Amino acid sequence: MHVRLTRLRHAAYVSTDCDHAAIFTGLRRRSEAGREQAIDDAQRDPHADSLLAQMLDESRDGSWEKVLVAAALGQVSGPDGDAALRRALDASGPGTSDLRCSALHGLARRCGEAAHEDFVRGFHSTDAGTRDSAIVVLAACGRDGVWDEMAARLASTMKRPGRRGSVPSDTLTMLVYLLRHAEGDPGRLPFLVRLLRKRWDGLNPRSDPGGEASQWVARHWADTAPGGPEADEVAAPHAEAINTWLRNEPFFKYLTP
Repeated sequence: MHVRLTRLRHAAYVSTDCDHAAIFTGLRRRSEAGREQAIDDAQRDPHADSLLAQMLDESRDGSWEKVLVAAALGQVSGPDGDAALRRALDASGPGTSDLRCSALHGLARRCGEAAHEDFVRGFHSTDAGTRDSAIVVLAACGRDGVWDEMAARLASTMKRPGRRGSVPSDTLTMLVYLLRHAEGDPGRLPFLVRLLRKRWDGLNPRSDPGGEASQWVARHWADTAPGGPEADEVAAPHAEAINTWLRNEPFFKYLTP
């Protein structure tokens, strides 16, 4: 059947045959349930990518529904969503941290490593939540390029054993990124071994001494513990151990299409 299309803002397209006007009316409802239903309806629509891209552009930056729209865009594909998510990543001001985090995750799921420069932008954000989300997506699918910066952040984090715990583990997330790209320079792996041994007590927060990071290292990279072989003699953990963690950790496994 021929579908009539109408061009709207930001190159988004909506179909007059699919009653997209009703979806946008729903997005403007006062009730939270009504707005969420509109987002669900848009995600199931044949033109989901274009619909959601327009909804993302037209929603208020500090609104929760905009965060939900960005998350929904991460689950569809099409010509308009990538640019809309990048515009959302540029949002600033009160209440926009969750939006930037959702945009980063959406770009990771849609684009994988092709969104590396977007991840780096998030990594350099002045907002802690945005930085944390950027570290997650860099660990999952980022390219090499911020290795030294990530190593410095890992060292700084491990110097603070009194920090609050996080899920997934902050140190393990950074370590996974660093290990994925350790082969980029022959000095990287020994550097990591020395760093971990120097700051061993900071691998987990003091409140969780037997946490995720230490469990993973004990299982997959035991030689890096203090008293182990010389740093130059320690081999990298098996790549499958890293990939298995990424596939099975709830915060990571949905980041790839």
